[in-house]
Amino acid sequence: MSNKLLNKNIKFALSTHITTILNSMIVGLFLPKVLSVISFGYWQYFMFFASCLELLLLGAATGIYLKYGGKNYKNIDYDLVKTVFIISFLFEIIISVILYYLFYLKEVDYNKMYIWGFLLIGVFVINTGTFFSYLLQATNRIKENCISIFLLNIIIISLFIFMIIIQISMYYYYIAVFLFAHFIRTIVLIIYNIDVFKGKIKKIEIKRYINILKSGLYLLLADYSIILLFGIGRLFIEQSWGIEEFSKFSFSMSLVLLGVNFVNQIGLVLFPVLKKDYSSNFVNMYNKLNLNVNILLLLLPLGYFIIVWILSKWLPQYKISLFYLGILMPLAIFEAKMVLIINPFYKATRKERILLLINLTFCILGCISFFLLRIYSFNILYYLYDFLLLSFFRNFLGEFCLSKILNIRFDKVFWLLRIGMILFFLYLLNFNIIEGILIYIFVCIILIFSIRKIKYNF
Repeated sequence: MSNKLLNKNIKFALSTHITTILNSMIVGLFLPKVLSVISFGYWQYFMFFASCLELLLLGAATGIYLKYGGKNYKNIDYDLVKTVFIISFLFEIIISVILYYLFYLKEVDYNKMYIWGFLLIGVFVINTGTFFSYLLQATNRIKENCISIFLLNIIIISLFIFMIIIQISMYYYYIAVFLFAHFIRTIVLIIYNIDVFKGKIKKIEIKRYINILKSGLYLLLADYSIILLFGIGRLFIEQSWGIEEFSKFSFSMSLVLLGVNFVNQIGLVLFPVLKKDYSSNFVNMYNKLNLNVNILLLLLPLGYFIIVWILSKWLPQYKISLFYLGILMPLAIFEAKMVLIINPFYKATRKERILLLINLTFCILGCISFFLLRIYSFNILYYLYDFLLLSFFRNFLGEFCLSKILNIRFDKVFWLLRIGMILFFLYLLNFNIIEGILIYIFVCIILIFSIRKIKYNF
């Protein structure tokens, strides 16, 4: 595989991700226009748990992803993949039914009961697609995976726009459309991997199956521990201040993660290429990517001023969310760096256990801090700063450990520059929009030229 193929795959990913961005914009910017703040909160509640459904695969999909990363689809063991899929599917049925029954015994909020019913359907619809999407990514069939994502987004975009135009204000209709779109995508993904279903279900050694789940579970928990961290924090907010405040806080968090998700697709494309072609050249590639990506991420906070100017007029009922967004904006820099650079290099060097340890450590620290904040009844601003500090130190530790793995110098000067820029951005929140944009652009230009001149690993 050559640089030309890498560039081609990245172009496919970026082209498809345009529809993902449009999808996110419609959900994030237009859906709140027709749904009440409370209804939008229930939509966000569903989306959080839907994003965590992959955990019920118990690492099967990510285990296959790691096992066959960089290999040709025709050379994989179809029997093994089919067997792992069927076993995992049966486990999902058992676990999801038990969880739903336990929730049914406890929950009294009928809206949440509806949501958990939808989630029970989503376990099979979404997770089946997730499993075969990982197989496409591992075998570097990026085009096929992008087509499935494109189809998913087009269905959601078109039907959501139609329902928004006719002013449908019940959130559960949008959930039904969301699941329908994933059902269609899953059918397409199964067709792309139809050879797997021609394989035979065979007895495999328990040790072999556990090894696949074990390696996959490390990567899965490494990725989802942070999703859980942010999600658990939001659930603490919901429990303390109710679904309406949860809705407003989730709205600001979704805008932050919109920027993070934009670069995540490139990170997914990068891993198979790193594993196959660049094992002897990790250091040079890391230094080059690190420099260019961090300069790009430096400009990310500029989007805040534009977003505030637009949304303050479009969604005035979410004015407080825009205030939250300003404090959380530096978090986008840290998380984008993790998904685009740090995570792929940990995976390619098969150091996912270290990544898991880092993420789980901060997930546990986050849960403890959230619990203390609730016990002592601190206001919601403390949750914002808690999110920011947890993300900052996780990013710092992740990059520090990676520098040791790759045996390169950890640039302390760069981190001082990053801290300075973040503090400077938070200071600019006191200025009006025009002044903030002009001052930040001026400082960024000076800093970018300085960084390129002295060749910091920024």
